[in-house]
Amino acid sequence: MDLFLAYQSLLAFVGINALLALSVYATLSCGQLSLANAGFMAIGAYTGALITLHAKGVPFIAVLAASALAPAIVAVPLGLPVLRLRGVFLAIATVGFGEVVRLAFVNWDYTNGAMGLVAIPQRTKLWTIALSLALALFVLGRLRGSRTGYALEAIREDETAARTMGIYTTGHKMAMLVLGAAIAGLAGGAVGAALVGTVEAILRQQIGRSIPNRSWTLHSTHTYMPPKEGPEP
Repeated sequence: MDLFLAYQSLLAFVGINALLALSVYATLSCGQLSLANAGFMAIGAYTGALITLHAKGVPFIAVLAASALAPAIVAVPLGLPVLRLRGVFLAIATVGFGEVVRLAFVNWDYTNGAMGLVAIPQRTKLWTIALSLALALFVLGRLRGSRTGYALEAIREDETAARTMGIYTTGHKMAMLVLGAAIAGLAGGAVGAALVGTVEAILRQQIGRSIPNRSWTLHSTHTYMPPKEGPEP
């Protein structure tokens, strides 16, 4: 029991990052590499945190639903233009979306700007993360063996051939982008923000590189540290 209590936070963070990985898998299942999941995660995080702070009487299940729904709605207008792209061009476009989301939250006074949101009531339990992860795995597992799953596999292997077979490729790709956004919002939103109690958006740049390293940080929940400056060993 003491061992479980000692590693409870670690298990929670593993579950949150597993949810984020599943959100990436959702778009990869149809052959699309979308890097917008960090932005979706942030939208869900701020949605859950704002509802928890300003509407204290809202049930936690409703906060979870709102955190998943908000990025899913944003994914629809985003997917209409960017899903026309493929490969590295799609990745670059979705990375740009994440940067737009970061700048929007940093410069919005309602979200406390660059200072972020603090003192969020910690309502998330380990079983909540485990249940969310099990639900996401169940949905994706059932989807893989269905008719829609076979259509996604056909799109991933050869989109042109799938289109000639009568598969609505645009609709399937949009559906998976929305599903991935919902899972990412669930991970970073009410699940992540309500666990650590802090949400902030930061930009880390490594001086001297042609492409700056950018990352979302939900306090200690999801952090990418760029390599230190200096000559490589």
